[in-house]
Amino acid sequence: MTLRLARTARPRRAGAAVAVAATLVLGLAGCGASGGGSDGAGATSTTVAKGTTSTSTGSTTTTVVATSTTVAPASTTVPPTATSAPAATTPPTTAAGGTTNGGGGSNVPLTAEQAAAKVKATGDWDVELGTYDPRARLTAVLARASGAMSAAAPEQVFFFSNGQYLGPATKTERTAISIDASSGEQVVVTYGHFAAGDPNCCPSQAPWVVTFTISGAGKLLVSGELPPEGQGQF
Repeated sequence: MTLRLARTARPRRAGAAVAVAATLVLGLAGCGASGGGSDGAGATSTTVAKGTTSTSTGSTTTTVVATSTTVAPASTTVPPTATSAPAATTPPTTAAGGTTNGGGGSNVPLTAEQAAAKVKATGDWDVELGTYDPRARLTAVLARASGAMSAAAPEQVFFFSNGQYLGPATKTERTAISIDASSGEQVVVTYGHFAAGDPNCCPSQAPWVVTFTISGAGKLLVSGELPPEGQGQF
C-alpha cells in the first residue's frame, strides 16, 4: 500500500510555522533594541552657542540664543602740549653804552611825530627832527633839555634804523653836541672838548668826532673816541 505525499508534508508545515514565529520574535526583539537606541539619543544635548538648550524624548531640540558683543573703542586722550612762557628779554646795549629796544614792535616806519614821542618818553626833551629819515638804515635826532635857554644845556643823540627806535648814543647826557653828517648808513657826531676852566657853553679844544654805524644784527657800532668821563657831562 502506497502512502500519499500529502500526509508526510504536514510536519514540514508545522516547522515552517515555528520558523515564522521565531522570525517574528526576533523582529520584535530587534525593534526593542532599536527603540532603546532612540531613547539614548533623545538624552543628548548639544550647545552650539551661548543660550538655552531644551531636549525632548525621541528627538533632540536645540535652541540657540544669539548673543551680540559690542566692543567699545578704546578711548585715547591726547594730553595738551605744554608750552613754556617766553623768557623775558633785556634790551640790547649799544656799543656806545646806550640801549636799543628794536623799534616800536612794528615794521612800519615811525613818522617824525612818532619818533619824537619815542624820545620824549625817555625824558623831558625838545627834539630836533630835521635829520630824521624813516627810510634810512641809520638816522639820528638831537634832543635838548626842554625849555633850556643856555647853551650849556644837557643834550643827547637818539638813533633809529629803518624808522624803528634804537636808543640813545650814550648812557649820560652831554653838552655841545652836534650831528654833522648823516648818509643813511652812518651818522657823524661831534662832542665838545673842554679845556680846564672852560665854561660849559664854550669848549675851546678840537671836538671829538665819532662815527656811528649799524651791524647786520642791528647793533650800534662806534668808530672814534667818545669824550672821557667828566667832559661836557652834567
